[in-house]
Amino acid sequence: MIHFTTLNRHLRTPCPRSRLFVLTLATVGLFVWPVVTRAATDKIIGTFNTDGTAQDVIVVGNYAYVADGSNGVAVVNISNPAAPTLAYTYDTPGTATQVNVSGSVLYVADTTAVQILSLGNPAAPAFLGAYAATGLTVTNVVADGTHLYVLGALTGTTVLEVLNVANAGSPVKTGSLAVNGGTAIALSGNYVYTAGGTKLDIVDISAYPTLTLAGTYTDPNAAAVYRGVQVYGSIAYINDAALGMHGVAIATPAAPTPTFESATQFPSTPFGAGIAISNGYVFLTQTAAGGLAIYDITSTGSPVYVDTYSGSAPANAVTIANDVAYVAAGSAGLQLINVAHPDAIPPAVTPIGDLAPVVAPGGKYTDPGVTVTDNVGGTGTETSGTVDTSKVGEYLLTYIVTDRAGNTTTVKRRVIVGPSIEKLKLKNNTYTLPVGKKRLILKPFAGYRGAVLGRKLIVDTKKNPFYVFIATGAIRQPKFVMYNASGKLVTRQNLIAISVNGLQVAIVPNPSTLSIFFTIAPKTNGLTATIFNVSKSGFKSLKRVTVTPGTGTLVMKWLKGYTNEYALVTLVKGKTATPYVWRY
Repeated sequence: MIHFTTLNRHLRTPCPRSRLFVLTLATVGLFVWPVVTRAATDKIIGTFNTDGTAQDVIVVGNYAYVADGSNGVAVVNISNPAAPTLAYTYDTPGTATQVNVSGSVLYVADTTAVQILSLGNPAAPAFLGAYAATGLTVTNVVADGTHLYVLGALTGTTVLEVLNVANAGSPVKTGSLAVNGGTAIALSGNYVYTAGGTKLDIVDISAYPTLTLAGTYTDPNAAAVYRGVQVYGSIAYINDAALGMHGVAIATPAAPTPTFESATQFPSTPFGAGIAISNGYVFLTQTAAGGLAIYDITSTGSPVYVDTYSGSAPANAVTIANDVAYVAAGSAGLQLINVAHPDAIPPAVTPIGDLAPVVAPGGKYTDPGVTVTDNVGGTGTETSGTVDTSKVGEYLLTYIVTDRAGNTTTVKRRVIVGPSIEKLKLKNNTYTLPVGKKRLILKPFAGYRGAVLGRKLIVDTKKNPFYVFIATGAIRQPKFVMYNASGKLVTRQNLIAISVNGLQVAIVPNPSTLSIFFTIAPKTNGLTATIFNVSKSGFKSLKRVTVTPGTGTLVMKWLKGYTNEYALVTLVKGKTATPYVWRY
């Protein structure tokens, strides 16, 4: 797992969240928030209510440095995330709106100046120096080793200035460039990205101290209000206070092009501000609704909405460290949210085809698998279980699907090796049944064969004769009983509580098994037909069919085909309902 911390900036990797100046929000239309939303309290692991209004936050080691508005910088000890405590307060001369760290130096955007503080003692920052210029209003800062980039307005013109801070106590301005976006700033590789309004500027810093405007992207929607920017790979991700998240391809800085627009491609993030990227997820703060909106940006190549952690206070900025999101939540201070598993939605898994297919003994079974859909993607399917079509019985196949976030869904398929069932079509009041190489013509039975009640049936299997009868001593609970030739009980099965009127039994001997069929005609519970397979090893129910109550009586007949297969036809007395054929 990748953790983005403030120390990354030495390597010019993507900053963990945008540098934003919190402006008064214009009135914009609300967006309907979709799909999954959970209360931030479900994930919040700790809070600390600062004395001021938390505007920005940066984390180094065991301390979070909060730009706390008119109260300066609040230093919060986060060594125990469940119980953060105030370690120190540094009251800056102006209003602290943004913070950034490089090495052991803390830089604070403090309205009319940049305050530069030493972190020699991380728990108690100490003044090193300051940078101010006549007419300069500082909105954001980002540092990289001995270079400090200052975004602000100078006598009405938005500018990006670069300072040499090799001697942090005595910063020296070395370059300046007029830019369009004056709210957010990000540093990645040889470029600084500034955003504001409808503009994203790409500034080439490779020829330091010379700053060159390499390219500008202008949002086609005039209502856009860019408030945050971060870079991941070749895409600049923008948090728009009016329209949600945008993506701009920056592989060719001179020709930045849009890759996606939240308003048309996925859920918007209303009133966005800060933005952070960690472990392939984008975290967007919401300054109106509060909380975080989360997107996956690695599984499909385009952002996929994952979840929302809602909150009760404006979320102005966020930084990620060690699977915790540190949120500057305005009047609510600092909130610590567990983001170790942003995607908590398991994949949806649907078996293809029949959930309980029936395969003829000796036939071939090819598993069709499953269809998997996931809100993010990146799934893998593990299948366990086998089907042996040489043996009659039930076989369980298990599919375990795990998505990129580790969420798991398990589904099962029950494969039956035994009789298959097919419907017959009635034509000219007859049914045509293929049996082996023959085609038998069936007509609806005029009635059903009489019930077998309380008497013994002898079935000769040449080697092992069996004796079968239905015990009717308890009218409400008849029993199916089987003995072998030695008088040993083979099986005893309780039948459903019904009237025994209409009970039928038919037995077909096979070389090694007995196939036993019985139908029951209950008065109120519907009609039931069941096939059993009986051998020396036991008694197995293969298939059961229930007919709607009141539709008549099931009747049966065994038909011997040309290939010595057996088919069972079940019809409903007096009805035109489609009959079923049970095959081996």
